[in-house]
Amino acid sequence: MAEVYVAAGSNVEPERNLTLASQQLVRVFPDTRFSSWYRNPAVGFQGDDFINFVAGFSSDLPVHEVVRNLQAIETLCGRPPGAPRWAPRSMDLDILLYDALICDEPKLKLPRPDLLKRPYMLGPLAELAPDLLHPTAGVSIRELWSRFDAAAHPMQKVPAMGQSAVGQSAVGQSAVGQSAVGQSAVGQIATGQPAPAVRQPTPSTSPRSGRRPPPESDR
Repeated sequence: MAEVYVAAGSNVEPERNLTLASQQLVRVFPDTRFSSWYRNPAVGFQGDDFINFVAGFSSDLPVHEVVRNLQAIETLCGRPPGAPRWAPRSMDLDILLYDALICDEPKLKLPRPDLLKRPYMLGPLAELAPDLLHPTAGVSIRELWSRFDAAAHPMQKVPAMGQSAVGQSAVGQSAVGQSAVGQSAVGQIATGQPAPAVRQPTPSTSPRSGRRPPPESDR
């Protein structure tokens, strides 16, 4: 079983969409656990603040099947295929780490390069898995976060609205308390099974810290 870590973010009805994404992550990957939620400004375009968290889970699915499941959840959260860059997002789900896999494909780079540059990825991951070793940096996530200039990229912790709706999934429990937000999506992704095929959106990354858009990194 691979240990997988995923960054989630939204600035379009973020509480609703992150709750829905949390529910679906637990349905597909029953041992999913979550970091705290953090708010930070949108950059690269004028828009509302983003809310972000990191989720961790184990899976025996190949990495590309995990990606396809995440893309299906994005679709359920209202992200249209071909969503433009530098624009509001209903949902971003980006793999940060898949075990110690190193991958350099056009649409999949692991470890995700942004992990070392984005506080809303590195900080929540350090909260969730501080002793995890970064596959290429060779040091723990805790150490990487301690070196990060967090003061230059402030984040505000916010209540994790999805925890009550997800039925304590933040501590890895698999029993999902369904809320009105998630009922329409229930059963559309089979637990532990590849998600239905969806047309892949244009690879995109929504940087949400700092003041200038960074170089684009492929999904």
